[in-house]
Amino acid sequence: MTESPTTSSAPPSPRTSPNGNKLVYFIRHAESQENSKHASIRRLVSDLQRASLPQPADVQSAVQLLDIPAQVDTPVTSHGHDQIANVAAQLRQVNFVANAGVQLVVHSPLQRAQATAEGLLDCNAAATSTSTSSSALMSPHASS
Repeated sequence: MTESPTTSSAPPSPRTSPNGNKLVYFIRHAESQENSKHASIRRLVSDLQRASLPQPADVQSAVQLLDIPAQVDTPVTSHGHDQIANVAAQLRQVNFVANAGVQLVVHSPLQRAQATAEGLLDCNAAATSTSTSSSALMSPHASS
């Protein structure tokens, strides 16, 4: 009698999908100053469409958007930091980094992306290229 080949009944590693492919998670950055300014523009336009005067803060934010180079790399707002803290607490509660088998975090070099990755996933920056166009690579801290 010949034995038939056996297959492992062990579940796949959390670092791979059932078919052996790497899993990729995409995370949008927290609210940045640029997001906040775009919301101000929407309110300003809405106010003008209703024939009411816009709020001075919305006008000021709209004017600041005209400085396009200053909008490229805006930091996270205080609301964005609150968003990061809230979601990070939820991720820690379910031990997401360990349970999902996160090995590497890649994000754009923009402040808002870095702050979100560091805050959500408790990452530390690894050595990267000095080019500002390259993505920063980060490794999650080892869980204790």
